[in-house]
Amino acid sequence: TDVFGGGPYSKLFCNVREKLSLCYYCSARPTRRKGIIVVDSGVEEANIEAAKTAILQQLSDMAEGNFEDKDINSSKLSLCDTIGSVESDQNMLLRWYASRSLDETPVTPDEMCRLINKVTREDIMAAAKKFTLDTIYTLRPDGSESEAE
Repeated sequence: TDVFGGGPYSKLFCNVREKLSLCYYCSARPTRRKGIIVVDSGVEEANIEAAKTAILQQLSDMAEGNFEDKDINSSKLSLCDTIGSVESDQNMLLRWYASRSLDETPVTPDEMCRLINKVTREDIMAAAKKFTLDTIYTLRPDGSESEAE
């Protein structure tokens, strides 16, 4: 998820936001318990379809391995830097373990960084192949909502 849409090195940021200029922001975040990825994007109404197509293309590119080793390395560094800061704050450490209390095998922040650093290009490609579009919600300026799919 991080290589896909986690930071300024991600596919969504570099391509959908920067290269194609289809949105104000575009990022992805996992919802661990549900096994889903949520993509958030600020898009002008005229660009909704183009942004949807571009986002899905980035996911397809991930599944096909169309990303660089530097993208993987940037992601690993960013994730481990964030996780490493957990141990410097008692409340963050409490949230870390609370959020993992239902995991089959809870891991420490250090163990999580070791696991992240073992992730390979093939792992990322296999994970990307498991995701497909399910639902699109559009919030409009007048406050109305529409469900596109």
